[in-house]
Amino acid sequence: MDDPDVRGCRSVMAKRIVSALPVAVGVYPAVLSLAHMADPVVRLVFALNCRCVAILLSFTTGIEALAHERRQSPALDRCPVMINLR
Repeated sequence: MDDPDVRGCRSVMAKRIVSALPVAVGVYPAVLSLAHMADPVVRLVFALNCRCVAILLSFTTGIEALAHERRQSPALDRCPVMINLR
């Protein structure tokens, strides 16, 4: 018998795999175009661009997490800002 937690994890994993399929189908034609990159410099530039995109996405999640934690801080004043009310 499966543990209910294991069943829940399996269902979550199955949903994530199904949601990733459209992304994989969209990226597949771009990967096929890599076969036409015979020049090593072009392949290196492409790899560096992919690396930069991955780093920027990592920064995005970190910045969002930091902003979320700062919003929950008791140091922030919860009153509405009255700057533009003249």
